[in-house]
Amino acid sequence: MVDVTLICPIYNSEDYIAETIRSLNEQNYKSFIVYFIDDGSSDNTVNVIKNTKKDFEYEIFFQNHAGAPAARNLGIKHVNTKYVYLFDSDDLLKPDTLEILVSTIRKENSDIVLGNMDIIGQEGTKSNVRYYDDPLITAMHWIPTPGVHLLKSSLIKENDILFSNIKISQDLNYFLKYLSYCKKISFVDEPIYSYRIVDGSISRKYNSNIKDIVKSLEEAEKFYPDKGKVFTDIKLIHYYSQFSKFLYMKTFDERCEIYVFFINQILSIKCFNCKQFFSKSTTILKCIAKFFLLFLSKWK
Repeated sequence: MVDVTLICPIYNSEDYIAETIRSLNEQNYKSFIVYFIDDGSSDNTVNVIKNTKKDFEYEIFFQNHAGAPAARNLGIKHVNTKYVYLFDSDDLLKPDTLEILVSTIRKENSDIVLGNMDIIGQEGTKSNVRYYDDPLITAMHWIPTPGVHLLKSSLIKENDILFSNIKISQDLNYFLKYLSYCKKISFVDEPIYSYRIVDGSISRKYNSNIKDIVKSLEEAEKFYPDKGKVFTDIKLIHYYSQFSKFLYMKTFDERCEIYVFFINQILSIKCFNCKQFFSKSTTILKCIAKFFLLFLSKWK
């Protein structure tokens, strides 16, 4: 029996999936199975998978188009291995990705291992390495891209941790919910994953759905009844990140809507100490400083 289940949602991924499969073939660690979850693809993705040489066990599951979160949930329900690794069909694993993650989680007896990633098409590494005294706080500030962490299936099954039906930040929401059950968190500094930013992908299109970040974080916050104050910093980071996308909205009215919405959300964040109050004040000033850009965008 293999040790790790890799869950990969696929949707019209014919341009990239063969390269992804090759990166799986090159894994130094061989005790894994891949679940490809087809999310109603209308292209040749499934045939590419079937016809590409594979040096590993795999299964293909099918569902009507329902999005990556539903696809990941379908894969999770079929897992019967000790560990779970989530990744995307257009990204690449490094040859030692699974070897590093599995050896670390075993050696340190942890509930999750977090690593770094490269951005395909850009130079250098997207570094997550900013350590706080509390490992949980460090982890909560980590980029929640699925391919940078290894999870324990027992923790998922025992607590019924599934992806929620939200429009954006599904990975962040799931990541934060899973972290709430972790007693031991481990980190590796080196990049273990190569993340591809695809022009035209969902992650590069912005509309009013970005307001769902509020729902995403508020739902995850319920998993931390005694640690609500840690979400002040998380909200400030992610609300401002979504606020900064207002200039990418199609119409001036939409840009105004997003601008006002996120300033109000930031104003409503509760602070528990002077440092958080200073961070909140600084974030508000950064928002106000961008009002001139909003004004100019009227003639965009």
